[in-house]
Amino acid sequence: VPRELPFHFAIENGHPIAVFRKAKVTSQMNVDSTAFICEWAVRQHIVNQDHCITLVQASEDELEKSSVASRVAMLEQFSRVVNVADFDRAAESIIDASRNGRE
Repeated sequence: VPRELPFHFAIENGHPIAVFRKAKVTSQMNVDSTAFICEWAVRQHIVNQDHCITLVQASEDELEKSSVASRVAMLEQFSRVVNVADFDRAAESIIDASRNGRE
């Protein structure tokens, strides 16, 4: 039975190359859910951890808050975290993930 992946976006070529999920770093529940889904995708060998991408938007000030920093650190245990607030770095990271495919 085909199963719909719980991600917001994906890059595919017959199989997922990279999957993307948005996360609100201000919400512990949202971060927990995203971490669980990314861990599931990696354990199911849908993509490797570097190609399971969590998209966040956080300013430098927000990232300095201990609650936000700990949530980002948790997400980094299960996915590649891309902060879209830093557009150039985010674009580079997304392009890298889409080129490399599964390992």
